[in-house]
Amino acid sequence: MVRMSKKIAYIIGSFPNLTNTFINREIIEAQRRGVDLTIVSIRRLPAFEAGPEIKKLAQATKYILPVPWLSFLRNNLYFAL
Repeated sequence: MVRMSKKIAYIIGSFPNLTNTFINREIIEAQRRGVDLTIVSIRRLPAFEAGPEIKKLAQATKYILPVPWLSFLRNNLYFAL
């Protein structure tokens, strides 16, 4: 029997967010069970007093916005040319 690893991506509007308690607990439990997780957040919110698990998740989160200006200019110049 071949055992496949589980991979899940969470795409969230903003992370960490105080109102995402259910999602936060789900993510922490999935990690505890060995699921390979990727968290993608559209934007970063100002920090709030989060527990150590949420702080660790926030450090590993990939944020889409804000786009760094240098990256924005480089990519637009590339497509303009």
